[in-house]
Amino acid sequence: MLPDKLYEALPYLYLSSGAATTLFSHSLFTLLPACLLFVTGAWTWVIRTDKRRSKHGLRLQLKSGWPFWYYEFYPFLLMLAGLALLGQGPGPYWTLPAVIALVLGLLFWCSRLSCRTKSSY
Repeated sequence: MLPDKLYEALPYLYLSSGAATTLFSHSLFTLLPACLLFVTGAWTWVIRTDKRRSKHGLRLQLKSGWPFWYYEFYPFLLMLAGLALLGQGPGPYWTLPAVIALVLGLLFWCSRLSCRTKSSY
């Protein structure tokens, strides 16, 4: 059994190690495992927050018409695209779109983090 602090930190460890590997890998062979690690962290975070919401009787009501998984993974997809373009981008012209995608993904995720703290349930 994992200690509670380590268990709660696992999605963030997966996300940060996948992000660092995606950003600093210079080979396409290391890009795939790094992306899988990042997606595993995102998947774990989404599942945990959804289970904690449903445990408290809250369900996510999407007004946008987007499917649930697309809505939940959108910030992570933006961050992953930005990280991949920064790390593997073909030239300096991809730096600005990569930074924009990364910042937008971080902003969306931070706004969701602030709404999904334990005190907001």
